[in-house]
Amino acid sequence: MKATVRDLAWLFLGLIFLGAVFVAAYSIVPPFELIYQPWESELELQTVLLFATYRWWPVALLPVAYWWLMSPSPRSAANRVLAWSIAVSGLLFIYGWWALQQPDIMLKAIAAGQT
Repeated sequence: MKATVRDLAWLFLGLIFLGAVFVAAYSIVPPFELIYQPWESELELQTVLLFATYRWWPVALLPVAYWWLMSPSPRSAANRVLAWSIAVSGLLFIYGWWALQQPDIMLKAIAAGQT
């Protein structure tokens, strides 16, 4: 069965969602790593995990490739890809935003004149 324009549109839309989160993470997280570096031992677990894992977030593309290449029906593959992409990009965005919120560390950085 051949992929229709709709199927390809769902695939590209899903890739755009994931790509936007990856670009945001790669552009926003490194400056926070530098700001929080002097207080590294005081960081909460979610922030430490974010700094350790955000570089691996593109691994979320592997199920997209698998479903697209291995599914017998492009329509079902497109639906799975779009649902997965929206869910994963939403979860990663919310987690990244939440993990960077360190008000006590930010106040220390402001007091030290780092921002």
